[in-house]
Amino acid sequence: MTDRDFLVGRGIADITGEAAGCELMGYGKSWQRSAGLHTRLRARAFVIDDGARRVLLIVCDLPLMFPSVHRAVLARLDGRYTESNVMITVTHTHCGPGGYGHHHL
Repeated sequence: MTDRDFLVGRGIADITGEAAGCELMGYGKSWQRSAGLHTRLRARAFVIDDGARRVLLIVCDLPLMFPSVHRAVLARLDGRYTESNVMITVTHTHCGPGGYGHHHL
């Protein structure tokens, strides 16, 4: 590869979770629960490799990203991916499920 060539890969996965009856993160009221499915939530992954370095960017349709989720994802990836080349970010939807980040709300 030359200094301008990149290898790029992508993937997408459904991360919707329960369609009804779960708490919605972002509202902070435990009595507010989902009543059905309006839009599916997705995680999109992009890998970019310039021949010397490889980075992984994951964008999730979730309200917030927590260190516990980042650690769990890293634990499932092979040794090429570490805290130094993986970024997980979110779209910040207020319609995402709660209970995935080890926090009460």
